[in-house]
Amino acid sequence: MSENETFTEVTEESWFDRLRSAIKGVATGLLFLVIALPLLFWNEGRAVRTARGLEEGAGAVVPVKPDRLDPANEGKLIHATGPATTHETLRDDLFGVSAAGIRLVRQVEMYQWKETRRTTHKKQGSKKVKVTTYDYEKVWSSEPIGSRAFKHEEGHENPARMPYESKTFSAAKVALGAIELPPSLVAKIGGARDLPVTSRMALGMEPRLAARARLVGGGYYIGRWPSRPAVGDLRVRYRVVAPATVSVVARQAGGTLAPFDTSTGSTIELLQMGAVDAPTMFKTAQEGQRTLTWILRGVGLALLFFGLLLVFAPIAVVADFVPVLGDLLQFGVTAFAGALAAVLGALTIGVAWIAYRPLLGIPLLVGAAGLIVGLKLLGHGRSHKGGQQDRPPRAALSNT
Repeated sequence: MSENETFTEVTEESWFDRLRSAIKGVATGLLFLVIALPLLFWNEGRAVRTARGLEEGAGAVVPVKPDRLDPANEGKLIHATGPATTHETLRDDLFGVSAAGIRLVRQVEMYQWKETRRTTHKKQGSKKVKVTTYDYEKVWSSEPIGSRAFKHEEGHENPARMPYESKTFSAAKVALGAIELPPSLVAKIGGARDLPVTSRMALGMEPRLAARARLVGGGYYIGRWPSRPAVGDLRVRYRVVAPATVSVVARQAGGTLAPFDTSTGSTIELLQMGAVDAPTMFKTAQEGQRTLTWILRGVGLALLFFGLLLVFAPIAVVADFVPVLGDLLQFGVTAFAGALAAVLGALTIGVAWIAYRPLLGIPLLVGAAGLIVGLKLLGHGRSHKGGQQDRPPRAALSNT
């Protein structure tokens, strides 16, 4: 059997089938709208609370040296820089791999079949022909791929589960000088590097694996022929996060750190790799929040657009009984859904701004209303002037 296979299916959808599907899609479209509008409103509030909380934190943060905690700073927002260290040796007893570090990550991949579907539509009068292509290829994946959902499962069966899964081993205690870092901050420490597996490590793996696993390319290979992998074969690699210099901003809580609660309801708990001063850390956090705000705005607007498209889809399908009319109306429905999504999105964001940023939101709303009124007056004035120019003079009327 070849590594890649392709199947093509051609199905025909009648006008009634398309109308039935479009009507069913209305419920999904309404669900998208119900999700999108609250998401847009909530996102603006979240952005304001987080931005103001970070501004509050930037003005209240206290720089400290991590080698000694001052009881006077208890409960305050502090900034500290230094090496994050641990004395622990992390070990994966299953494969006998060990390393001194903050985090040891076992990465397991299994060779499996993967299905990719590609669909195109062609119109034939009021009918629509759907051409679906199913591509099957073998890939390495860290997650099990369920072959039961494949259109053509026969000959493309995958194991139901992975016999060994990826796993992370974390140090129980990581310190920044005299400060014990909480798990939430330890999880943010990056800089992972590959950890080659040695033959000495392999001596410590469980006996039931010793006969099946072999060292290949700095990791384990579980299968018959590494050069010709078969479905179900595994490869296991490791990465380790070693002690490194970090900078943190959080609330001093005894001998450890905790999230700092701001007056806006947001929390502050920051970590960056390297020696970074507090102003830079807050600037980076602000930039990250702005990026997240625009991403969520994009998600909300996309949900609005596709939701409206699904709601109005039956109209285009009904008109498609006359093919030319259906094509024109489909274009009109798409354009209308896009315009309406932009208007509803902007209106929702504007209302949220009034609720969360009244000093900015109200002037914007007034300005937008003035612009709309001005455009209407301009259009009315032009149409009135044009009407007067087209009308014959009174003298001319009296002489005819």
